[in-house]
Amino acid sequence: MIWTATKIDDGTFCIMSLWYQHIREPRYISSPNGAMARGIFLHKFMEHFYKTDKQGNIVPKYKSAKTFANTAKVRWNFIVSRGTTQGREIKWKDKKEPWILRAEIMNISKKVYEKYSQEEAPLFIEVPFDFHFDGRHYRGKIDEIRKNMTIRDLKTGHRKPEEEKLLVDPQFTLYTLAFMSMCYADRRFAETCGVSREEVEKWNGNPNILSEKVKLEYCLLGGEEIKIYEAKRNNNHYFDFCNMLSGLEEQI
Repeated sequence: MIWTATKIDDGTFCIMSLWYQHIREPRYISSPNGAMARGIFLHKFMEHFYKTDKQGNIVPKYKSAKTFANTAKVRWNFIVSRGTTQGREIKWKDKKEPWILRAEIMNISKKVYEKYSQEEAPLFIEVPFDFHFDGRHYRGKIDEIRKNMTIRDLKTGHRKPEEEKLLVDPQFTLYTLAFMSMCYADRRFAETCGVSREEVEKWNGNPNILSEKVKLEYCLLGGEEIKIYEAKRNNNHYFDFCNMLSGLEEQI
């Protein structure tokens, strides 16, 4: 069993969803609705926000918020005309939904440009991880890794996260574990992220499994303005995470 953030979310929400969509063969692959298609689109679109200039600096690829939003509009129109995302047919709520979502995407794109063009670029974008730890196999991607051991997870919804989600969400526990494992396995990656050799040697269970020095950012893109909510994880979160996975494995 390879654990991913999606499998964990599905399993904690409904064990049957985990079973039918990720384990049982043939798997049941559900069709994405409009909101899901919008989220997938925005994550993919954000991957191309930056470029490397002639001096080797990472800078915004687009000249203005208007240009960035108009590009999003054109690419979303293509998604709508094709009617699929990631090879699956989109189930629209009604005929108006694609165009309502297009207006939302353009609005979000403008806000993203205004914020991100003023910020220092992330060190890494869409960082894949694939590792084993404590007898389990994990795989996935982290949206952004920034300076000062900061992990930013992009969320395309509208609602402010509940305090409990920031405190215990297993996705953030997984991302912290993944970041620390990547630093432990790759010294160059660790140095780029500002993690010293001495700090890395304290990780991987000796004595810290999850360090509270790793900063987690829940970046909400879909609200009236882009807001960032912070969280941290420690060893207790990891033990709860393992107990939760053990419970899911037993049910499976």
